[in-house]
Amino acid sequence: MTSRTAERWWVRFAARWMARIQGVSGHIRLASLALTAFSTFSLLLEQVGLGAYIPYIGTAGLGGLIVFTYLYPGLGVWNQVIRDERDMSTNHAHPAQRIDDEFIGRAVVAGVKGRQLTDEERRAIDEELDHGFRQYRDGYDLDRVDGDESG
Repeated sequence: MTSRTAERWWVRFAARWMARIQGVSGHIRLASLALTAFSTFSLLLEQVGLGAYIPYIGTAGLGGLIVFTYLYPGLGVWNQVIRDERDMSTNHAHPAQRIDDEFIGRAVVAGVKGRQLTDEERRAIDEELDHGFRQYRDGYDLDRVDGDESG
C-alpha cells in the first residue's frame, strides 16, 4: 500500500513551514537590505564623528519595524496586497485565453442554435473575440472605479 504525500505528518509540517517562510520571504529580503543600509549608514556616521547617534537611530528603526509588523496586517494592507497580486496576475489577455474563448464561444452559440455554425457565424465570433483580445491585451485599468468608462 502506498501512502499519499499529504498524509505524512512530516510532509504537512514541512509544507506549512515552507508556506510561512515563503509568505514573509519578501519582508525578510527587505529587512536584510535595511540592515545592510543601516550598517553602511552607521559606518558613515562613525566616520563623520556622529557615532553617538547610532544606537538611537537603530532603536527607532527597530521600533518602526515592530509598528510596521503590527499595522501591515492589522490595517488590511496585507489583504489588499494579496487582492492586487491576484488581480494583476490575471489582468492580461493571453493567446491561450483567446483560443479557449473562441472554442467556448463557438460551443455556446452552436448549443443555443442547436446546429453547427455557419462560416459567417464563425467569422463573427472570431472578429468579436479579436476585438476583445486587443482591448484587454495590455490589461484592465485596476485603478479605474467600477462603471467609470472615462478612465
